[in-house]
Amino acid sequence: MSGERGKRVAAYYGARYGDRAGGELNRSTRIRAELFASWIGTGKRLLELGCGSGSLLEAYATGNRVTAMDIDTPALEACRQRLGVETVWGDFATELPFAHASVDVVVAGETLEHMPYPPLFLGEVRRVLTAGGLFVGSVPNAYRYRNRLRVLSGKPIDTDPTHLQFFSLASLQALLSASFTVEEIVPIRGRWSGRWPSLFAHRFAWRCRR
Repeated sequence: MSGERGKRVAAYYGARYGDRAGGELNRSTRIRAELFASWIGTGKRLLELGCGSGSLLEAYATGNRVTAMDIDTPALEACRQRLGVETVWGDFATELPFAHASVDVVVAGETLEHMPYPPLFLGEVRRVLTAGGLFVGSVPNAYRYRNRLRVLSGKPIDTDPTHLQFFSLASLQALLSASFTVEEIVPIRGRWSGRWPSLFAHRFAWRCRR
């Protein structure tokens, strides 16, 4: 992405999401942060893509060697100041500026739905991971019950204009399986998500291996 285009995209994200400097975590974010921390552990070279202000990363940054990347300039600066981790600004949709097999863990929380070409993005994630490396992340469940009702009433399935992809449990499983060994996909929130995750989970979190 060119410098001028990158600046425009960064400004757009900043205007869309406003002040992302921190604050109290909502329930979904707390659940995902704790889950990711339990999966990741410590002593890892960790790359977080779409780090935002570091609200998830704060739960598992300590004890790991972290590089955090985002295109949202204010959020990235907030992450650096908040956690003291190495930060990299840029667009990572189709290419990552990191060496082959250079990290043990890649995290992409609420990021994959923003990618214009998910297979290219996942190919780059796979490239930078070591053999057996861990890939964890999460996406909204676009086809949860409430969203289906929205479509039936003639409304958009999603109100966030930065979301380019809309995942169901089945489509997420298929996409991840094409590049990784999927160890687990966990429903996040939703009263009946344990029994009917496709209909009632608010989000899905995954754990995969290269």
